[in-house]
Amino acid sequence: MIWMIFAGLIPDAFEGGASRAAIGTAVTLAFAALLAFQQFVLVF
Repeated sequence: MIWMIFAGLIPDAFEGGASRAAIGTAVTLAFAALLAFQQFVLVF
């Protein structure tokens, strides 16, 4: 899933004119959500 973000969505975001800060924030939040969900699934 992380590879899909880096390989597909980030280049599209740069082509769309998004700022580096916005892209970095979105990737960081997506990664944090993925880790939180993974921890939730492993606990229950």
